[in-house]
Amino acid sequence: MKSCIASLLIAALLSTVTVSAVHAVDGKIVYQDADIQVIQGKTDVLIPGFSAVCSEAFIFQYNNGHLLVSSPANRGKQAYRLSTDGGKTWRDTPPRTVYEGGSVYQYPGPDGEVITITGAVVTGKSAIKNGDTPDDFVTFNFPVFRSSDNGKTEIKETATLHAPTVGSWLCFDHGLAGLQDGTLLASASARFVDDSKLRTIILRSADRGKTWKYVSTVASGDSVDWTGPDGFAEPDLVALPDGKLLCFMRTGGGASGSPLALAESADNGLTWSNLRRIADRGVWPTAVLLENGVVAVFTGRPGNWIQFSANDGQDWVGWNEFDASSPGCDCSHYNGMIQLGPNRLLAVYCRPTGKAGCNVELVGTYFKVRRKN
Repeated sequence: MKSCIASLLIAALLSTVTVSAVHAVDGKIVYQDADIQVIQGKTDVLIPGFSAVCSEAFIFQYNNGHLLVSSPANRGKQAYRLSTDGGKTWRDTPPRTVYEGGSVYQYPGPDGEVITITGAVVTGKSAIKNGDTPDDFVTFNFPVFRSSDNGKTEIKETATLHAPTVGSWLCFDHGLAGLQDGTLLASASARFVDDSKLRTIILRSADRGKTWKYVSTVASGDSVDWTGPDGFAEPDLVALPDGKLLCFMRTGGGASGSPLALAESADNGLTWSNLRRIADRGVWPTAVLLENGVVAVFTGRPGNWIQFSANDGQDWVGWNEFDASSPGCDCSHYNGMIQLGPNRLLAVYCRPTGKAGCNVELVGTYFKVRRKN
């Protein structure tokens, strides 16, 4: 499994890449039913070939419309490309927060504050017991990066987490969701002292990411008999308009006995129900709520897969392997996805170039999701 605290690295790229302005409108229909139609558009190369240790592709869209894409090439550094025209052209941009798939959230408004949490809070043996009540909780300190200018500059701060004592692992894994009252929820992977497998937990901040408190356990790997070897890990969160939360979780590293899991909450993450399997594989699930109410989730290993729900996560359709490549790296299929324009998706991932070693290129595939009713 990918380590939350591993440093990242990038190959320096000096040129500007121009891609097609026609994204997902022209393409092929890959799924349709009575509710939705999914059109797959072209695939553009966003970062040309480079040598990577772990093939990861991350994308974030700032409130001013700028897009930031990045991928590691070696351990220790990270390279970035920025688009200021909706993904038509990309250019190198100075490094921003060095994070490995960190959790990133931007508050509403053109210049809303951006918060980045870099991943692991706790690793190694760091606790004595698993606290069952707030009196047993302990406080952890960890870095948070804050920007008030759409990521151009950042300030490093120390945040605190009040949570049960952790046995060997607690990691902010990429899921951050803003609630209507302004509070933030984060999904994290954790191993409490008595856990043999990972669990997914929910953390809450009411002061813009300065302090966090443990809220609940979404699912524990020791509580069911159908998870893969990891338990429940690498979660992503989606907040629906009616207040319901969806939490997507990895359970293992491949397609054999490692299903993609989903649970839901109707009370802002206090309790969770309807834990179930929605696919036969799925590392690092990345979920997006489109303007038309359709939820899309992108995951993989092996292959890159996408699927959709038109009824708030109850039913899933269109399970489609749109790219079958699997880079030969130590880890792979840590991918990203955003909504790019009304009901359009941009899914970014790494695919092998055919050169020796783990030589990959970062590409983006465009989708258009039409709702029929």
